[in-house]
Amino acid sequence: MPSQPIIDFHGHTGRAHNTHYEPGEISRYLATQPVERVLVSSLSAVFSRREAEAELLALAADPKVVPLYWVNPYRGGWAHHLARLHERLPIRGIKLHPTADIYEPEPGFLRPVWEHCRAQRRFLCVHTDTFRSSPDRLTSLILDYPDVDVVLIHMDDPIQSLFLAMRCPNVYLETSWVERKWENLAPLKIALRAVSLEQILFGTDFPYEFPLPSHVHRIGRERTYADIAEHYRELLPPAAAPAILYDNAKAFLARYGG
Repeated sequence: MPSQPIIDFHGHTGRAHNTHYEPGEISRYLATQPVERVLVSSLSAVFSRREAEAELLALAADPKVVPLYWVNPYRGGWAHHLARLHERLPIRGIKLHPTADIYEPEPGFLRPVWEHCRAQRRFLCVHTDTFRSSPDRLTSLILDYPDVDVVLIHMDDPIQSLFLAMRCPNVYLETSWVERKWENLAPLKIALRAVSLEQILFGTDFPYEFPLPSHVHRIGRERTYADIAEHYRELLPPAAAPAILYDNAKAFLARYGG
């Protein structure tokens, strides 16, 4: 019996942490993996819009890659550049990372991004943590834009993430690193009792700690799609695992063109 397909809602290409995840090696590795789609943004956007866009374009022919556009609201003209790139590459969602781009996620500062997503019918993937990117700082914007879907990357600061998803049906919880931080998947098990199953989306933060050939020497404890997915299947209820690993993301992306 073939293994169940996986959709990964959190992946990358680009430069970060003194290394470079090149588009070519990303595609070659994904071709060998039990993953149907991976949402990919470029880490290079932190320092170079041009390089980040070039890396997304280099992945344009990869059928497994769903490109996300990394926006730093400090940089003027981002909407214009996104529109130009969209002429060559379908961009369905925007990535925000207040911690990496060093800005405070204040509602007035981020409102133009939410306005853009409403007008252009794009979704948002927002990095969360317990520092600058605590999800509770997004509350007023999310309440003001109930028609803009927001994915909380890492579902970090789990209590705040869960509370926001319980309050707002347009908020989704993405699971990257949950299996590493909580081997028993505790936040995920709580989420299954607190929010609609459809609000939980599988993610890995690929390719961090994955065995790409040119990065094996940098890996601490190796992670693979097969191992992470099997961990979910072992610890989650039978109906929950396939929904989180695949079905929920499939339905979500279908609303944005597949």
